[in-house]
This record gives sequence, C-alpha cells and structure tokens, in this order.
Amino acid sequence: MKFLIDIAHRPLVRNVAKVATGNIAGNALNFIAVGLITVSLDALPLGLFVSLQAAMLFIAQFSDFGLNTTMIKYYRDMESEGSPVDAEALLRRMLWLRLAIAGLFAGTCIVFARPICGLWLKDPDAVGLFRLICVGALGSSVWMFCQASMQARQQFGWYAILTSGNHLVRLILVGVLVFMHRLNVSTAVYVIIAVPFVGALGGALLWPPDFWKARMDPAEMQRQTSRIWGMTKWIFLSTITCSLIMRLDIFLLRGMTNEGSVEVGILGAANNFAQAFPLITMAISTVLLPKIAATRERAEMLRIVRIFARAAPLLMVGVGLAIVAAHLFFPWIRGGEYEQSVWVFDLLVIGFSISVVVNPLSFFCLAFERPQWLTWMNLSQLILNVGIDVVLIPTLGALAAGVSTLSVRLFALIYLAFAFGRLLKMADRVTDSESPTARL
Repeated sequence: MKFLIDIAHRPLVRNVAKVATGNIAGNALNFIAVGLITVSLDALPLGLFVSLQAAMLFIAQFSDFGLNTTMIKYYRDMESEGSPVDAEALLRRMLWLRLAIAGLFAGTCIVFARPICGLWLKDPDAVGLFRLICVGALGSSVWMFCQASMQARQQFGWYAILTSGNHLVRLILVGVLVFMHRLNVSTAVYVIIAVPFVGALGGALLWPPDFWKARMDPAEMQRQTSRIWGMTKWIFLSTITCSLIMRLDIFLLRGMTNEGSVEVGILGAANNFAQAFPLITMAISTVLLPKIAATRERAEMLRIVRIFARAAPLLMVGVGLAIVAAHLFFPWIRGGEYEQSVWVFDLLVIGFSISVVVNPLSFFCLAFERPQWLTWMNLSQLILNVGIDVVLIPTLGALAAGVSTLSVRLFALIYLAFAFGRLLKMADRVTDSESPTARL
C-alpha cells in the first residue's frame, strides 16, 4: 500500500493518470460508438467499413514519417538547452513537412483509387468512399501532429480533454445517425472523416504565438533537420512496419478467404471491443516518451522497469476480467452473429496487454540513439505475422489474426529483454564517462 501511495504522488504518475483518465473516458465513449456501429451493420458491410477505416489510418500514419517521435525528443532537448523559441520553429517546420508528405501520399491513392478498390476491396463501387477516406487522412495527420505537439509541450491535461472530446463528437454523430435510422457504411465513413478535423481545430487553438512567429537561424535549422533525419529514417521504417502489422490481418483476410468481408467483420468486432488496452498503452507511452527517451542512467532505467514489474499483477487481473466479460457479452450481439469473435478477442486482449509493457520500454532504444534496433524488431515481427497468417488464415480465418497478434508481441517482449540488457551495459559506460552533474 505504501508503494502505491508513493507512486501516486509522483508528477510522472499524475501525468499518466491525466492521460489515462482521458483515454479511458474516450474509450468508454468510443466503446459505445463502435458498439452502435457493430450492432447496426451486418458482418459484410461492417467488414467494408473496417477496411476503409484501416486504410485511412494507414495513410495518416504513413505521413507521420517518424516525425512525431523525433520532434518530441528534440523539442525536449532544445527546451532543456534553453532554446524554447527555436523549439517552436522546429515544430512548425515539422508541420509543413508532414502536410507535404500526407498530401503526396493521399493524392497518389486518390489517383489509383479504382485499381486499389478492385484488387484489394474487391468492390469497384467503393471508389468514391475510398477517395473520401484519403481526404480524411489529411485531417487525421494534422490531428496526430496536434497530439504530438501537446505531448512535446507536456500539455497532458489538454491532451486528455481533446482526446475525450474527439470520441464524444464521434459518439454524438453516430448516435444521431442511429436515431434517424441513417447509419450505414457511407454515413459511418463520413463520421470518421469529420471527427479528426474537429480535433485538429481544437489542438491548433492551443499553439502559442511563438509557433507562428519563431525564427531559427537557417544554418541551425539545417543542422537540426539533418540531426532529426538521422533518427527519423529508422523510426519511419518502424512506423510503416507497425502500421502494416496493425492492419495486415485485415488485408490478408480479405484476400485469402472466400468470405473476406465476413471474416474482417468478425475480427473488427473483437478488435473494437478490445480497444481499452491499446488506449491504456497510449496513455502510458504518451507521458513516458519524453522521460524515457532522455533516460540513460542505469539506476533510473532499472527503477522504471521495476515499476512495470510491480504493476504486472494488476494488468493480469484486468485481462482476466475483460475475457470473462467478453464471453458473457458476445453471444448476445445480433443473435449470436459475432459469437466467433469472442475467441479472437481473448487472443487480442492478451497480446494488447503485452504492449502495455513493450511500447514504453522500447523508448530506451531512442535514449541511446539506437532506433535501428526497433526497426529490425518490427521487420522481424512483420515477417512473423505474414508467416502465421499465410499458414493459418485458410483454415482458421479471423482466429488466425488473434494468433498472429499474440505471437508478434511475445516476440517483441523477448527481443526487448535482450536489447535492454545491452543498453544497461551502455548505460554503465555513459555514467562512468560523464560528470555526476550531467543528468540527461
């Protein structure tokens, strides 16, 4: 009990609590919204909706180009060096670069929308909706930048409020459509397109005047940009690989099964109701990224790991309760149409719970400027994911996605355990070679 009380009084934990509270509230709202969509659509149209949503988020995450993580790290570095104005100028440069990348990628997808819909979605009539989600990806990209900006400035209270607000707007729109009996694939797509633009507008209102007025010496801007690119290229590869891993099951289910949309619908239902754990992971990662990415001392690294170890039993209890609740709840959805989803849900929840630990610990690689280690880990996960899906999807369908999700996260946990051991040895050398006052 004393341990829990001591932990609760730490600023870092309070910030995690703020973000977690916002994410949990947002997840509750999102749970209701996706639940309404799930019970209002049959498996076939739900599968199309989930596929379009996955494509929109993939385009938005591709446009990140690894910039969110690196700009947070270097923004914090520049602030600690006493250059807050330069830090804002750097953020503005990252925004224009991100918009350029997002526009280029979304525009390319719009041009080739017809063959993409014919080959992947196997639904030429979905071309219009696919082009709309490409536009929506621009809004998602700006919203993701706003979230990273709040994270860099450590505006965790506003981060929680705006994240919850976005989910509330989504729920209101979905609720209105259900009430009016107008909820279908098209109207659901309109909702997921509109909401990120609302969030981006709210986030932009928090930008300080220096964001627009700050000027950095051109030579220094070039140096900082080159410095960022040195890390970003690896994080970009990791980001794209992770985006593929997150949505690979959906892509392969559509192409490798006779009833692709139905199988995607079964997976989508399980994934929608398992989102509490990814949101908890996001809350912890959001607060800990600026902290861990600057932690290079052995004692502090071990202290952070011990905190996760002590919290593991609570995490296991949460997983158990979620699984029990799912087995009671899923058989009642649409007369048992999604009953198969419960077994997929079990595997997803266990896999997602592992990410609660894996994601924050991976930031130690950034602290020691070893982002390539994460890239190799994610590429290995991608290969493992493809292999499992190719072997199991023809016989297990959506259940194969649960198996692959759990497997790749177990692999990441083992990989990072070995990587952490090597980083501890590097931390010894850093601590010995630097002066005692040089706390990073």
